[in-house]
Formats: sequence, C-alpha cells, structure tokens
Amino acid sequence: NPGASVAEIKAIAMNSAGHDLTSGPGGTLDRYAGGRIGSGRADIARAVAPGLALNDANPEFVSLSFDDNVVGAADVTRNIRLENRTALPQKVDLALDTLNDSPGVAFALAGPAQVTVPPAGSLLVPVRMTATGSAMKRHRDPTMSATQVGTSAGAVSVGPLPRYYLDEESANLIVSKAGNEVARVPVYMAHRPHSDL
Repeated sequence: NPGASVAEIKAIAMNSAGHDLTSGPGGTLDRYAGGRIGSGRADIARAVAPGLALNDANPEFVSLSFDDNVVGAADVTRNIRLENRTALPQKVDLALDTLNDSPGVAFALAGPAQVTVPPAGSLLVPVRMTATGSAMKRHRDPTMSATQVGTSAGAVSVGPLPRYYLDEESANLIVSKAGNEVARVPVYMAHRPHSDL
C-alpha cells in the first residue's frame, strides 16, 4: 500500500486484528474489550485485504466512539465507512460483537446486516447507540480485578485497595464475506449519566 495515508495504514492494521485476546490461556475466560487492547491481535496476512472499514467522520481514529453525555436518554447514530478497492462489487455480512456489555447502554446496526459495496466505491454503515441514564449502573470490565496493590513499601503494607475503572460499552463491528471475517472496527463508549439541573 505505497499510496496509503497514515489513517489508512492504521485502519489496515486494526481491520486485520481478527484474533480476540482473553484473560485465560488458549482463548479461555473473558475476552478483552477495546478499551484495554483495541481491536485485537493483528494478523499481517489479513492486512492485504482489498478493502477498509473506518470511522466516516474521523477516519484518523478508525474506531467509532460515542462521547455523548447522557441526560435522561440518548439515541445517536454514527457511521462507519466501508471501502472496496477492487473492480468487482463485494457482498459482505455485518454484525456487532459485544465484548463489554454495560447496563443502560446498547449498540445496534441501524441498517441491513448484509450490504454490497460497489466496485472502487464505498458505503456507510450506520451504528446506533441508545442509552438510558436511570438504567446505567457501575460496571467493571470482567477482565479487570476489583482491587489493586501499590508497589511502594507503604502501599504494599496497606494491602489491596479498590480499583478505579471507567464504565464502558465495547463491541466490534465484524465484516464477513462467505462466513470469513475480513475486517473489524471497534465501537466504544465510556459513559456516566448526567443530571439536567
């Protein structure tokens, strides 16, 4: 990809990350979410795929983030752009794979689960975030321990202390062709309810 921009090279690396990382050996226990490890472990062999998937409004981010302050309820749609760099139409399946499901927030596809990207063209995939402030509860990523121990002599003598964490909803948009994953894009929101006072 000698003519690719920095954002496109970043998208190629992130899109190719088709391997989930888990808190246990050999793919066991909980999967790490995007806030901790990004889109997964890169797979260089997949980086030659003839397409890209990235944040339409901010392609340099690649991933799609929702940073809306939720007062009461929120319903926001943002777009991921799929690009086809071949001379043939590409029919792909779309799915959201939730990694960290936080109470009161949900992501969903706001369009069809199967699309055809035109030759040497692109199309937008709308992703919808809905949130209800009254349903938001503190939720720690299951791959994080509830406590942590400091490394200084004084902190070690105190023992484990409660760990600080963000409330996060995290998923990957999975783009598949003929049942094989060809790209993924992280979808993320760090959230907390706000008052309208």
